[in-house]
Amino acid sequence: MAEKELYVREAVAVGRKAMEQGVAGRSMSEVELEREVRKKIERVGR
Repeated sequence: MAEKELYVREAVAVGRKAMEQGVAGRSMSEVELEREVRKKIERVGR
């Protein structure tokens, strides 16, 4: 499961940077971003 956590952290970092640079489709808090990332990774992992 440590690998999945690595994916989550990487995706959150990329999303945060995209928001900083103004290229993200929408802005959200880091908590919301992590929640969305975890949901999507769980869905793909099935």
